[in-house]
Amino acid sequence: LNNNYQDKKRVVKYILNDTDGSSFNLYYDMPPGINTGYSYLFKVLNGFPKDGARNLYILDYNTSDKFDPVKYYNDHPAKKIIIDSFGPVYIITVKL
Repeated sequence: LNNNYQDKKRVVKYILNDTDGSSFNLYYDMPPGINTGYSYLFKVLNGFPKDGARNLYILDYNTSDKFDPVKYYNDHPAKKIIIDSFGPVYIITVKL
């Protein structure tokens, strides 16, 4: 993945399919500029993140040798956490 339009669209579709119409919130844990375009794609594909939603998705951008999932488990104890990746984009799902 180069984090181009098609790659970002795959990430957005993954999240929208996973929520199956349920409300969700979205955080970005990415360097400045890397998160550009995601908000637009959610709007175009009729997915609108909402504060306080039941499902939380965190997008992280990193190499596999530097990605550290421990911080997500520490930040969200006693929650179900699922981690998937599309190249350098990690999708951390926290089921609240």
